[in-house]
Amino acid sequence: MSTSTVSLGEWESSDIAGVQLSNDDRRLLDQLRSRGNPIAVEEMRTGLRIRSSQYVGVVRFEQVTVHVRPKMIGLEAGLVAMVRYAAGLGALRRLGSSRAIDVDGSDLFDLLAALLTEATEELVRGGLLTDYVEHEELLPVVRGRLLYDRQFIDRFARLDRLWCRHDERDHATPENQLLQAALEACSLAVSHEPTRRHARILDRQLSELCGSLPAAWHPQEIAYHRLNEHYREAHALARAILDGAGPRSLLREGSQRSFAFFIDMNRLFQRFVERYLSELLAPKGVLVEPEEATSTVLHDVAAAKSYGTVRPDFVVRRRDQKVRLAMDAKYKDIAHRGVDPSDLYQAFLYASAWTLAAASPRSLLIFPVDHEGPVRWIEVRNLDRRPLGHLGLLGVSVARVLGVRPSEGAVVDSELLALAAAPGASAA
Repeated sequence: MSTSTVSLGEWESSDIAGVQLSNDDRRLLDQLRSRGNPIAVEEMRTGLRIRSSQYVGVVRFEQVTVHVRPKMIGLEAGLVAMVRYAAGLGALRRLGSSRAIDVDGSDLFDLLAALLTEATEELVRGGLLTDYVEHEELLPVVRGRLLYDRQFIDRFARLDRLWCRHDERDHATPENQLLQAALEACSLAVSHEPTRRHARILDRQLSELCGSLPAAWHPQEIAYHRLNEHYREAHALARAILDGAGPRSLLREGSQRSFAFFIDMNRLFQRFVERYLSELLAPKGVLVEPEEATSTVLHDVAAAKSYGTVRPDFVVRRRDQKVRLAMDAKYKDIAHRGVDPSDLYQAFLYASAWTLAAASPRSLLIFPVDHEGPVRWIEVRNLDRRPLGHLGLLGVSVARVLGVRPSEGAVVDSELLALAAAPGASAA
């Protein structure tokens, strides 16, 4: 197991002296590069240089464990609450069991695994969902539909066993299989022994009820209704674990001493902002719509075809108006480090393309902050100082939206409501 632990935040770097990578470690890094390269590791003569990005999580090498912690949103407790909120589950609440979980001191993967095992145990105690599942098997008598073609090919002129297809109530539903796959990942990779033991017990229970997962199994989209709504809590945690840990095949085949789990905070923050805007603006008759990529904005004149696609994260508009306001969510420390010029150029492109000709071009860039304030407007001018458009910078406190600091939100919410009410108005 790892002999030391190093902790750093997003967009930070650290030099670790006296540590060398093993062959298993290098294979793990090759797998991470194919999945977006969430952490940069440079081998030097004296040790390793680690550089984090917008991904948070944990990577366990044979000689060292590196934690990338979500410092902009309140460490691991804030991240778990953010995962649940983005999935439509509200603020973080403690689940069924009375066992304590060390939230702030936990490995992020172990923390999510502990919450998943408690949520799953609660479901098992209440009785797992069953549904009619299609089976194909050899039976002594016809049940359901006789499979003539398969019977002819496999058992020609033999009638002692018949190939039949029939429906039977079973626990092997998509709802249970999603939990089973996540528990399998936890039983292989969790470092906290009590949590790993708990995950293995639950994984065996689900395997006995549902059977083994197919080798090519992958998560399905699940529509929630009154019969399976109580699964939503555990499913949000299970999807976060499976998304961050990678394909099941890598978990089964990899070394247990070398393991990585990362969450893309930029993508999670986008889902968080979408839910926040929808909750705030929908009661006022304002639509928040994830925008489709369009190829009509950039056009290659010489080739007479599209030059590429562009897409803002969201477009806000009133139900009774066509005027729209494009918005982008960026998980960056803009409050302290300023705006990347490329983000400003991108925002101006959205303002120009998504604003109707009769309105003043505007777009909004939303980013996480500790303390909120009013929209800060950047005016784009030509060389004659004539305004061409306005780019708004708005910091949103994740803790405030999740209810940890509810008193801070008056200014931000009121400004967003005003912007949504008149998307094409001139900036103040």
